Amino acid sequence: MAHLKNSNDFLIGIKDIDEQHERIMKYLEDTVFKIKNGTTKKLNLWRLRKLNVTVDEHFYTEEKLLKKYNHPALEKQMKEHSEIIEKFRKLYNLLDLNIVIALPEHILNDLIDTVKKHIIETDKTTFEDIKRYEQNIKLK
Repeated sequence: MAHLKNSNDFLIGIKDIDEQHERIMKYLEDTVFKIKNGTTKKLNLWRLRKLNVTVDEHFYTEEKLLKKYNHPALEKQMKEHSEIIEKFRKLYNLLDLNIVIALPEHILNDLIDTVKKHIIETDKTTFEDIKRYEQNIKLK
């Protein structure tokens, strides 16, 4: 698992979204570290809820921007967002319903890998178009 903090690989060049990505990655890394190192179930569930709220707000921001420009990648973004949210929900339920005492590392790594892939591949590509469009508007 690669560390997520302070990586320029996750910057897409749109300030609000970059700040949200940084916050998500920080929360995700912190949450995974704490879960792996045996904090209480109650604290782990609280961290997952906090992370989930942050991710939900971020997805809302991205989708709103894509709708504003009627971007063709909106559907793909929404699909990936749903998949990520479902992974968070499964992780939360595993802990909340006492299905597991400690989360297996492969589940945590899968969540991290999914989020990283979404940012590095989907977001970077999609929001390059938005940046170009916004720059063209500023030039006019």
